[in-house]
Amino acid sequence: MALSDVPLSPPARAVVAIDHQALLSVLAGGDDYEVLVAVPASQVAAFRHALLVTGVSATELGVLQPQPGIRILDDEGRPLGLEQTGYDHFQGS
Repeated sequence: MALSDVPLSPPARAVVAIDHQALLSVLAGGDDYEVLVAVPASQVAAFRHALLVTGVSATELGVLQPQPGIRILDDEGRPLGLEQTGYDHFQGS
């Protein structure tokens, strides 16, 4: 998945179109209101079929890895360094 594939609301997409750096704030802002789900690789086909049958849309964002942390890649596959990573409910920032 490319960074440009991240689902954005129309207002967020308009801001990012004017200021590409705003995408970094969008990624780390913490105001996401979509459901995140992890599907085992063995169940991806069944999950996609269920989405199709029910008419529910989903965007594939990435792959869970055993290493800790989050890696976000740009459209060329290079890691993006995010200074801000959103609100941490356990650390208070």
